[in-house]
Amino acid sequence: MVMVAKGVFMRASQIRLLVILFTFTSITYPNIATALDTKTSFCKSMLNDVKIMDALGRKLQKQYVRDYDLARKSENLSENIAQTRSLLELYENDRTIFLRALESKKCLTKTELLNLNETLANTESNIEVIKSWIDVGIGIPGRNFYSSYMSLPKYLTTPQAWSFCEKNQARERLKKLTCKKYENALRWISDSYKPNQVTDITWPTGFIEGKVNLIEAKSRIVKYFEENSVAASTSGASQVEFMKETSYPGLFNFEAEPKLSSCQKFIELQDSARGARIKFVVSTENIKPNPDWIILDNSQGELIVNQKFKGQVFTVPVKIEASIGDQSLSGNTVIRHLAIIDGVVYRFSAC
Repeated sequence: MVMVAKGVFMRASQIRLLVILFTFTSITYPNIATALDTKTSFCKSMLNDVKIMDALGRKLQKQYVRDYDLARKSENLSENIAQTRSLLELYENDRTIFLRALESKKCLTKTELLNLNETLANTESNIEVIKSWIDVGIGIPGRNFYSSYMSLPKYLTTPQAWSFCEKNQARERLKKLTCKKYENALRWISDSYKPNQVTDITWPTGFIEGKVNLIEAKSRIVKYFEENSVAASTSGASQVEFMKETSYPGLFNFEAEPKLSSCQKFIELQDSARGARIKFVVSTENIKPNPDWIILDNSQGELIVNQKFKGQVFTVPVKIEASIGDQSLSGNTVIRHLAIIDGVVYRFSAC
């Protein structure tokens, strides 16, 4: 399994503990662990199953290394998606190992069960993150997220940062880690770290190297329209200013026609309905990547036509709900396009 620490010394709500993924080297399981039961036929059966999964894991890891190196050298989109799928298979195999081990709870101590359950939760979360990188159509960018192995018995008897621990662990095994109470739980902590210290991200997330996966894209798009709703409900001038600030860079010249006049008319029309509350409702399940979308003409004053846009472009179904007092009106769902560049959401329409 690969060993990476998540968010060292972040707040408790942000700590997802240590990510441990299982692959196994050629080992003899008996006599390695002090707590793991390796003698009963029940536990031997579990360990034998794990060894079979290990054989698959080693093959998958070798394939991932090849796919990852090829993707980094070629910088080809299809190769990057291929290495992402290989990474996904590794995580899914690790999840299977966790689940099989947890079927044999009586072979493990309470602390081992606690750590395995936490790590399983992290693994399942990472699987969803990786799937979302495939869904967005680009694959996961960045570093190699699967770099080293550790066998299940060895993991259970080796102190790991941010795993729960027991005070009676042998001192010689602690190395630079000590078992201390932190955020109301006993954890292996290095004395070299200071409170709230954050290390580099070494696990898959939804925002890497300026790119977003589909989960993160949806989250940022929803937030964008929430902010748009506030601006639109404040005043016409506030809404126009919001559109100017969030329009795709270089797409419009708001100081020249036709935008100069159309934005002024937009302000007057919006202010004529004083007291109206505007809410943009996004159909999040239907947000889709659309990297090939282009603007065909400059009928709305567009300065960029017939060419692909930078960043990641998404098709977004959205409708407007307006209310004044106890009266409300819901418009039809329309398709909008948004771009996300370095995590920032931009629009392609204004006034």
